[in-house]
Amino acid sequence: MELVINSRVYGSKTIIFDEEDADIILSLTWRIQKSGSGKFYPFTSGKTATPMATVLLGEKWIDHISGDTLDHRRSNLRRVTPKQNTWNKGPSRNSTIPFKGVCWNSFRGRFTVSIARNGERIFGGHHTNIYAAALRYNQLAVMYYGEFAWLNPLTKEQVAEAALSLEAQKNKRLTRSVRPGRTPPGSPTKILSKNNSTGYRGVVRCKKTGCYRAQMPQAGGRKTLSLGGFITAEGAAKAYDAAVVLYGKPLSHLNFPHSYQQKSI
Repeated sequence: MELVINSRVYGSKTIIFDEEDADIILSLTWRIQKSGSGKFYPFTSGKTATPMATVLLGEKWIDHISGDTLDHRRSNLRRVTPKQNTWNKGPSRNSTIPFKGVCWNSFRGRFTVSIARNGERIFGGHHTNIYAAALRYNQLAVMYYGEFAWLNPLTKEQVAEAALSLEAQKNKRLTRSVRPGRTPPGSPTKILSKNNSTGYRGVVRCKKTGCYRAQMPQAGGRKTLSLGGFITAEGAAKAYDAAVVLYGKPLSHLNFPHSYQQKSI
């Protein structure tokens, strides 16, 4: 059913509601109020104005699933916490960028993506394409907000353009992580120290003998534990991996994580 509310300030607004709620809604007098985000809400008239959603569900914090605050059908209403209610809000009306979670970084000359979660700001990368930045926020919002996430509206063409931009940016990042002429075939693609010419973590080359020495930093990073000398850099890298597992270091430090996973299986 529909209810038309005429406002001298905001004009006529049409409220949609279920037929089962007709007795409650039609028995009250309503007025339209505008929120700070620019959306319109129906409130009861009088000194103690109450939102229509609160009248129907009896809760203070009610979220409109579709984002349409004039749609008060029960299928579009759900009880939420204040934090969840914030997750399902769109971008600020004062923002110069029409997408939520995206801002212009003038220092880098790119669009920066970020999302808030439990008081922390999660970084979503810098992007040259604004649609790629908006799509990246959508991915993070679904990951951290779930069903309460408000997603940036994108057309099929914009999504396709964003996907191509994200893929190109990913390939460029992988290309930069490999130092040409330094990383041996089969070694992990990771950013190493500029002084590391072996292409492996925990491996250094002895200039006098030409052999390779495996070593592991100790607590504090001031001392190193020597793991022995090897003829090949790959052999030294495998010795380093064995030490990583033995001393309980993070598996992300492994030179050959796939080989270790196969052995553990």
